[in-house]
Amino acid sequence: MPASSPASPSASLSASPSAAGGRAPGAGRTRRLRLLATACAAVALSVTAALPAVADTPSAPPAPVTAASAGATAGHTAAGSPSLVRPNVPGGSVTQDAVPLVIGGTRPVTTTFTATLPAGAHGPVSAIMAFGEDQMPPAGGYTWRIAAGLASTCSVNDGPFVPCDWRGGSPGEEPVGPYDEYLRLILPTVEAAPTITYRIRIASDPYGVAGERLTGFLLVSDADGGALADGGAAIQFRTAADSPYYRPALYAVDGSGVMWRYDGTAPGSAAPFQPRARVGAGWGVYTAITPLIGTTAAGSGDVVARDSAGVLWYYRQSGNPAQPFQPRVRVGAGWNIYTAIAGTGGGTLDELADQRSGDLVARDSGGVLWLYRATGDPAAPFAPRVRVGSGWNAYSSITTSQDGVIAREPSGVVWRYNRHHTDTGSEPFAAREQVNEGWNIYTALSGAGADGQLLLGRDAAGKLWSLNPVGSNRTLVGGGWNIYSRLF
Repeated sequence: MPASSPASPSASLSASPSAAGGRAPGAGRTRRLRLLATACAAVALSVTAALPAVADTPSAPPAPVTAASAGATAGHTAAGSPSLVRPNVPGGSVTQDAVPLVIGGTRPVTTTFTATLPAGAHGPVSAIMAFGEDQMPPAGGYTWRIAAGLASTCSVNDGPFVPCDWRGGSPGEEPVGPYDEYLRLILPTVEAAPTITYRIRIASDPYGVAGERLTGFLLVSDADGGALADGGAAIQFRTAADSPYYRPALYAVDGSGVMWRYDGTAPGSAAPFQPRARVGAGWGVYTAITPLIGTTAAGSGDVVARDSAGVLWYYRQSGNPAQPFQPRVRVGAGWNIYTAIAGTGGGTLDELADQRSGDLVARDSGGVLWLYRATGDPAAPFAPRVRVGSGWNAYSSITTSQDGVIAREPSGVVWRYNRHHTDTGSEPFAAREQVNEGWNIYTALSGAGADGQLLLGRDAAGKLWSLNPVGSNRTLVGGGWNIYSRLF
């Protein structure tokens, strides 16, 4: 048993993959399917493209060492949308320090609101930040679609940041409250004070609200719903189609043990990848390599690698595309008991929303799948293992991709296991869903990029294909990819 998990699990799930398939399939997430649409733009690319001059790294087992930040425009816009139903507030006020510029697919930015409550305010107070539905793209679109692509954490009066929920109106549902159809952020409830400071971190998926500027208000209310204070709120969004945080990075190890990086291009480009760049030598010592979360052209995405002695090593992302990984950290010995390892995916929005991200699953020779939860501590990246279930040797491969894993049977039938975004004990995945068949023609599969928005397959002839996980269509990337022993 690996050294990092000496104890037997206290809970287990005995359902086999085939039994899981009998339950109602877990629905795929709309945002992931939109991301997958970028893969269809891929065209042929030869691996013999001219190589950029990249500094070499030591030939010993590699420890490569070593973002786009969003600024904010100065000033405060208090004007609301003409359609907003503004409350009649007795005496209180809210001011925003500046309009944050949120670039989709990049790191979160922070905006601060200061609420001044009227004299005599007491008891618990709640707050929402709200934007009218007529501002959603396209105009009048459902606000729940935008809410699904946003994530925030909030701090009140300089306390710790905690997850805050974005919400929106749902189609076919009648609104109950006055703001149920709005795009709104629910802020933490606190005790009344003369002044309350709200600090809000905001991140958006790569599509988000495109180039929209949303104007609305922040409202503070008492326990009975009575308005205490309000003021204008504004957020400027910008698309990040060419952001390095959104563009995928595909890694490949050749027969000499040299690792190469292929950075993805922006949507609409003539080729799906830029010319390859050398990462370093010595990666041939590993018998298994898998990303834990999506790897991107910004140098983000953690990786684990198992050597021939069964020792597992952890490579934390550096944020430097030229040297995408920090020096490796030893996780533990004994990992050669596993016949497959795979990360469960994740990305910026998951980290911000305090959701599960970067867990590892491993299948032993008896077909039992084990879960290693990510700890967030680079020195000890995984908690002791927990048994998920048996029967997983029904699959010939398990690959990190699409917000979970793709599992392929020897017959070529492909199943998708979407991951749970919160801690669910010994069940990291929703019920499996069959998504394709005939994939036994591929000798290697890889889910590249943030949330695996590129799913790639290499056939026996060495041709690399960009795959549609839920359809039969595929796009040729290029030939000659059988020079690589590993793709991830």
